[in-house]
Formats: sequence, C-alpha cells, structure tokens
Amino acid sequence: MGGSGLRDVIKQIEQKYNHITISGSSFTDHGCTVRFDNVSDYIALKSEFLCKNPESMCDCIIFKASDGIIIGAIELKVETKARKAMNQLINGAKLALRILQEICVSKPKRILHIILLHSGGWHQSEIRKISKGIVIDGKRYNINMQRCGYSFHKAIANR
Repeated sequence: MGGSGLRDVIKQIEQKYNHITISGSSFTDHGCTVRFDNVSDYIALKSEFLCKNPESMCDCIIFKASDGIIIGAIELKVETKARKAMNQLINGAKLALRILQEICVSKPKRILHIILLHSGGWHQSEIRKISKGIVIDGKRYNINMQRCGYSFHKAIANR
C-alpha cells in the first residue's frame, strides 16, 4: 500500500471517529502532555470514549501514515502504578489494531509503539515492571517510558 493509500486510511479513521479526534499540537490529561509537533499525516483519538470502562484504556491512540501505518498507544501518568498503566496500554494497543483492521481491507505494514509518559517519582520496582514490556497478540513490545511533554515524533524516531 503506497503513501497516498496510507493517507486515505488515516482520512477514513478520521471520518469514522471525528467525534473523538484530538486537535491541536498536543494532548494533556491529568497534567501530563504528549506533543504532536513535527508529525504529519496523522490522527489522534481520545481512546477513553471508545470503551465502556474508560479507566481500563490508555489515554490516546494515534495513527500516522509513513512507510506503513505507525500506531501509538499512549498513556499519560502522574501516579506511579505500573500494572495499571501496562493494562491500559495493552487495551489501547489492541483497540488501535482492531480499528485499523476495520478500516483496511488490505493489511498495510504496521509499526506499533507503546509509550508511557510520566511526571517522575517512580520507584525502581515499578520501573522494573515497565522495563519488562507487554505482550499483545503473542508479541512482546517494549514500553518507551519518557517524561511528560515528550514528543510523539521523537518517540517514533528513537525506536
């Protein structure tokens, strides 16, 4: 699937989910921010509005057209609860993959990024849990843990 086809996928997601689209160059929840500067051909969604139990879902999912579809599951945390954050990221990533499957007849290349932005103060035991990563559909993913205010562009560039 070429670049224009991938941009069409982003447009289709935007049309279907326009009521929960995040607009602007950043998204803030509970005092923690993710920035979308230097990111083009993308759509970001408030994922909490896509499930019955918003507390079980990551804060934001993002789809970006590139040499495939880059998917970001992003959790913004000011508290230090690793297990809860990991479950929210798993649920958000699975939801993002389902959305992409609904929209796409073909299967474009998918690149999944799991991102946890935090305000600091995490205990070593919590950081060790996060550093083990998470498993989604039988595949292990690392969690990119950064401070609040980090850029999605930097997170996907530093993979």
